[in-house]
Amino acid sequence: MGDSGSAPPRKLMPADAAPGVEVATIKPNDSGIAGMQVLTFRGRSLITENSSLADLMMFAYSVQMKQIIGAPDWIEKDRYDVNATPDVEGNTYRRSGASHDPQTPRGPFSVEVPS
Repeated sequence: MGDSGSAPPRKLMPADAAPGVEVATIKPNDSGIAGMQVLTFRGRSLITENSSLADLMMFAYSVQMKQIIGAPDWIEKDRYDVNATPDVEGNTYRRSGASHDPQTPRGPFSVEVPS
């Protein structure tokens, strides 16, 4: 039997895991391009290019912009390149049974998550 050359699927992170960030690099992106250019996973790392904080929050919490309440304008305007690795082993993408705690974002604004 020949080797197909594709890597086996990565093990999923437990549904009840509450990962933090082991290491992250966040750099301003001043390209002037509107909209996120890249969102991908490489190994355990989440890599984005030209993403706003709003893009990241919408991805992380599966919400729309109208559900991010009381946020300043810059969360949509300022753009960043992000490379972040969680502190828990496993794939975080599409964890079955994952739920989002609307109180998770800490700061002067919140995320409204329908029940």
